[in-house]
Parts: sequence; structure tokens; C-alpha cells
Amino acid sequence: MLKPRILILDEPTAGQDFAHYTEFMDLLRTLNGGGTTVVLITHDMHLALEYTERALVMHDGRIIADDHPAAVLTDPTLVTRADLVLTGLHTLAERCGAADADQLVRRFIAADRRARAERRAREDRRARGEARP
Repeated sequence: MLKPRILILDEPTAGQDFAHYTEFMDLLRTLNGGGTTVVLITHDMHLALEYTERALVMHDGRIIADDHPAAVLTDPTLVTRADLVLTGLHTLAERCGAADADQLVRRFIAADRRARAERRAREDRRARGEARP
């Protein structure tokens, strides 16, 4: 297999069901872990939250933000300017009176990643016929 230094993908998960979406993004995560830079162009804010650590936001041909996706998607001024949508977790943070929506979103995504990794590990063990730990 070729070992590209950089992959640039435009809307890579468009039209994919969740299983294929996850499988493809896990492959990209593996490639990135092996040293390949992965640039995603996407309107899928969940993808940005779940799989990236950095978001560049463009508006009128200019970069107007370079930050963690959680910071971008919990900034009402930036979201309005870039014609994005605030994450539902931002709304939850506001309704719960959380002082820092960005941190709430980051903690939620981290917990979701851990839960899905544990579920995948259980499914892999089950597929190999191994007993539960």
C-alpha cells in the first residue's frame, strides 16, 4: 500500500451509513497515527467533533478560526459568522448552567470515544470466541 504523507478528502463520509462511516474514519485515524496528515473538508460537525483535534473554519475565502472543534462549535459568534450550527451539546450546557460549554463538549466526546472503544473491544473478543474478562 502506498504511504502518502498527506491525504486531502472532500466530504469523505457523505452518503455512508454509520457502520461504513465509522470503519472509514477508523482507517483514517490509523493512517494518521502512522504519520499521514489527513485533511478533511466537511460540513459534518459530528465528524469534526468525533475525529479531529483541529478545525479551520473558512468564510468568504479566508480562515476565520483555527481551534479545537469543540471551541469552534460552542462559539455562538463564530458559528453565526461562518453559517455553522451550534452543537446540541452547547445547548445542553446552557440549559444545565455549565460555565464552560467547550469543556463539557470535550469531556462528552472523550467519554463517547472510550465507550465506543470498549464496545468494539468486547465485540472483537466475542467474534474471536474469547470469554468475557
